[in-house]
Amino acid sequence: MNKTTSDINSGAPLEARVQRLFMCQGAFAERQLFVRAAGENSNLVTDIDVLAHDYNINLHHRRIYAECKGGKNVRILDRLVWICGVKKIIDAEFAYLIVNHCDQSSLSFARSQGVEVLQISGLKALENSLWIGNSFWPGRSNISKCFVIESKIANTIKNRISEELGQWLNKAAQLWREASALSFSYGRLNVLFSILEEFQLLINRGIAENDKEMVKYALSALFVRLSQYILFAASDTLNMPKSEREKYLSVRMAIGDTGIATTRRVLDSCERMVNASLKENDVDKKIKLDIERMLKAPSYTAPFINMVERIIGEGYRATLLPLTLELCLFGYAGNEKESGGLIKRITNCLSTAAIVRAFAIQTLKIPDEYIKNTFDTPQNEKAKDSLFKGTSQKPHQE
Repeated sequence: MNKTTSDINSGAPLEARVQRLFMCQGAFAERQLFVRAAGENSNLVTDIDVLAHDYNINLHHRRIYAECKGGKNVRILDRLVWICGVKKIIDAEFAYLIVNHCDQSSLSFARSQGVEVLQISGLKALENSLWIGNSFWPGRSNISKCFVIESKIANTIKNRISEELGQWLNKAAQLWREASALSFSYGRLNVLFSILEEFQLLINRGIAENDKEMVKYALSALFVRLSQYILFAASDTLNMPKSEREKYLSVRMAIGDTGIATTRRVLDSCERMVNASLKENDVDKKIKLDIERMLKAPSYTAPFINMVERIIGEGYRATLLPLTLELCLFGYAGNEKESGGLIKRITNCLSTAAIVRAFAIQTLKIPDEYIKNTFDTPQNEKAKDSLFKGTSQKPHQE
C-alpha cells in the first residue's frame, strides 16, 4: 500500500474497504458518486461514499448505500439524519453507517430509522469471516492503482475542457460518476451510446500515448455502466414474448422514453417553427424533415436486442454481469485466495461478460486494445490472463 491507502480505517481507503466488502459478497459496488441539484453543471449537493448494486434471479435491482466516517469525532446522530435523506434521494433500499465506534443509544436510533451501523471492529470481523485478506483489492477499490488515473482524468477535464479529449472525458465521467445516471431510462442508454460513438472521432484524430490510459479507464467504466443498463433493459422486457421485446426495444432505441405519436408531433412542430422563422426573415426556402428516417432505430439496435435476449437466457449468471465486467476490465491486486471466493464466483459469468465485450468490438468497433485489462499489478499477470481469457474467446456473432 502507498500513502493513499496506508490507513484503511478512514477517508477514501475506508470507502474502498467497504466497496471491497460488498464486491466479495457478490454485489457490484462503486465509490464517490456525485449528487447535484439539477443537471450536470449545477451545484454539488453531496457525494455518495459507496453504493452497491444487487440483482436477483428476476433481475430486480436494489441499491445499498454506505456512508463511511472514520475518526473519533463523528457526530453520529447528524450523520444518521443525513443518511436518511440521501437514502431517499438515491432510492436505496438499505443504508449503512460505518464508524469507528457507536454508543448504544445511537445504535437504537439508527435501527429505528432503517439504518444499520457497522463499527470498524465489526467490519474487520466480517472480513475475517469471509476470508478477505488485506492485500486483495478488486476492481476500482484498488485505489492505490486507480487514484493516479482518476486524478489525471479530473485534471484533464478541468484544464483541457476546450479540447476534444477533455470534452469527451467530461461526458463519459458524467455517466459513471453522476448519481442521476443510476436511474435507468432509454434516453440515458442512448446518451451512453452516443458517447461511445463519439469515441470513434477521437480514434480518427489520434489519441496521444500519454492519454491512452485515461481513455481505457473511461471506456472500462462506461462498459460497466452499460452492463447495468443491459440488465435494466432485460428486466424491463423480461415478461414480453421475443417478438414484442424486439419491437419495443427498437422503438426505445430510436426515440428514448417518449411515445411515437409525441415524437412525431414534436418534430412536426419543429419543422413548422423553422419554416415560419425563415419566412419571417424573408428567406425564400422551406425545409422538409425526413421524419421517418429520424425515427429509424440506430444500426446497433438489432445486435443490442440480441444481446439483451441472450442475457435473459443466462439466468442467474447475468446477475453477476456488472461485477464480472468490473473485474475483467479493472483487474485486482493481491492474492486470489484472499478474495473470499470472489474470483471463483465470477468464473461462471465470464462467458456472459464475453457477450458485452463482443458487442463492443464487433458492433461498436471499439479497438480491442482499449477494452483490455490493463490495470492489474504485476504479480497478477497469471490471474489476469485467467480472467481475461474468459472474455476474449471468440463469441457468438451478433
